[in-house]
Amino acid sequence: MNKDLIRPALPKFPSSKRKIINILFFTAVILILLNLVLDKIFLTNVKEEKELSGIEIDNKFRTAVFNFGLDTNWIKKIRLNRNDSLNGSYKIDLPPDLPVILILREINESFKKDYVHVESEEERINGKTKLKISSGNRIKLAAEFRYNFNLKRNAGEISFMLLDILNLNEKEDSVLLSSPELFKIVLIPSKASAEEARKISRYGKEYALLLNDEIPELKYNFKESYSPLRLKASVREILTDFPDLKFFIIDDNSGLYSSAVFPFIEKEFEKRKLNFLKKSSLELIEGSATENIISRFRKITDTKEKKNILTTVQNYFLLDPEIIKYKKIGFKFVSPSLF
Repeated sequence: MNKDLIRPALPKFPSSKRKIINILFFTAVILILLNLVLDKIFLTNVKEEKELSGIEIDNKFRTAVFNFGLDTNWIKKIRLNRNDSLNGSYKIDLPPDLPVILILREINESFKKDYVHVESEEERINGKTKLKISSGNRIKLAAEFRYNFNLKRNAGEISFMLLDILNLNEKEDSVLLSSPELFKIVLIPSKASAEEARKISRYGKEYALLLNDEIPELKYNFKESYSPLRLKASVREILTDFPDLKFFIIDDNSGLYSSAVFPFIEKEFEKRKLNFLKKSSLELIEGSATENIISRFRKITDTKEKKNILTTVQNYFLLDPEIIKYKKIGFKFVSPSLF
């Protein structure tokens, strides 16, 4: 027999050992494949870290800064005759009502998805804030912010009066009344409104009453057939149930306003230092179409004057993104008054 033809027998492993070897083999294969996939993902992410040019950074920076309604004369760009990466340096004057932190936050948000590094430093001695924006480990833009107390942004003053709070559910009601924003709730006298008025006061908010032809309960009514004594009783009921009342809005298109008893009612409340505001003197935002509501709000604010806006709570919620934008450019949102 030819010995060369004799092959050594393969070692035989018990069944349990073969299973362990197979598991280890397949685990090793999975780890190798996983490592390849992770390497590919990492390389892809590295490729996506695109360095931004000085011009790209400059454009985004200017957009962020001008979102705050700054006058072009307050922004000075110093062009540099250098061969390095710095595209330019800015000196920016800010009005005292604009915290520099808001601009820095806006700038950071603008570059959130970009391969850049934004660094800021405040000098406490002279109140200046210095900013550097880098990409690809090179400084592309520098800026210096400083306050000038002689500056003022050309913006208006807006106040909101909100109807239909009784249409909100309990959660929406609490969210509105917990808001730090300034507004007045407008109620039509009723038992439910009296309960809501107490809640409004507990939350530290203020309310006014709208008088029109839709007052549902007799004890708050001012019918033309009522005697002066009966009219005074309605006045007392309102003063008792709405003790924190600030003023009235009278619907000057209503029968109540044109009735013979209204001068008497007005005089009775004015004795208690409660004045009347005509509904027609307010800027109304009505309807439910989002596009029309936003368009109407922009038209009202276009004149940049003091305006009292009367609208529903639902429309106010819808306008929240617009209000944020207008705050950025310097609009003041204040508590309604009889200005």
